[in-house]
Amino acid sequence: MSKDNNIETLNQFNEYIPYLLKGEDFHKSLECCLANIFKITLNEEKKNIDDINTNIYSYCLKPNLSKTDYCYEELAQILFNQIIQYTIPKSEIEDAMATGNTNYVLELMEKAKQKYVDYWKRRNQVIKNENLEQDEGVSKSGEGGEELLFLLAEQILKLPQALCKMNLKTSGSMHFHGADGIHIGISEDNSKLALYYSEVKIYKKVNTAIKKCLASIAPLLKREEKEQLELSLLNSYLDIGNNIELTKKLKEYFNPNRVECREFTEVRGLCLVGFNEKKYDGYDYEQNAKSIMSQIESWITIFKEEKINNNIKNININVFFIPMSCVDSFRETFKKKLGV
Repeated sequence: MSKDNNIETLNQFNEYIPYLLKGEDFHKSLECCLANIFKITLNEEKKNIDDINTNIYSYCLKPNLSKTDYCYEELAQILFNQIIQYTIPKSEIEDAMATGNTNYVLELMEKAKQKYVDYWKRRNQVIKNENLEQDEGVSKSGEGGEELLFLLAEQILKLPQALCKMNLKTSGSMHFHGADGIHIGISEDNSKLALYYSEVKIYKKVNTAIKKCLASIAPLLKREEKEQLELSLLNSYLDIGNNIELTKKLKEYFNPNRVECREFTEVRGLCLVGFNEKKYDGYDYEQNAKSIMSQIESWITIFKEEKINNNIKNININVFFIPMSCVDSFRETFKKKLGV
């Protein structure tokens, strides 16, 4: 791929991004609903953590309208509304929408719900077969955290999904061992394709969630052998809809046998860290946000320590800290919404 062809492809993709991010009516999007579900406690781009260029985002949950709980039901509804976009390849959605038959959309919704069920069943089987550690982050799967990060990446960071991982996770156990998701964008100077590997960890303790998150994503960010599978999957299953010409061009970036293409690709990280936070006290969300804000620097300190422990350097990372009153409530409310 010549430099001129590379620039042409990047420009073409950059113009195509708004289409990839186009979702349902705006009033249903996470960007619009975010203010009703979360209180922003910190959005700080390019915060330097030693030699890592790290963007920090932190949201705490607001109470529901009746002030009987926090907005787990409302958040679960947002996730439920978007499960087609998350679990079904964009090309398949385009084909269904092109028919103009609403029955196809209903069929996609049922298919998306079934993919979640199949995912949980298959994951439990993988845990059993491989004798994986039965900690809370593995055994209590299905919390919706991966879909939440997908929505935050698309709606807040404007980074379209490059690969429908849920579709692969229900087709073979090998896909459980890579990134939770993959998004793509353009570098700030428009010279490279930015490839974002995502990782989600939701645990009761913040230090456990951060530690496991960075340990899982480190091999991908450092472009170790583990990344070869991800590049092969992208090369085979890149999902940007039915734009065949652009798909073919972008796949050249992800051919693991073409080293020169990696020169035009920058690897970045995308993390969601969810955990229980004791600073939730009653249903005054302004007071809760103020109390939680005082904790953010301690989370960043842990993140910094784990970055050093995993020898991650000079890599752009976006991290969403999502403190919750109860991570189990988040998990179970979403599963209940799906009817499982």
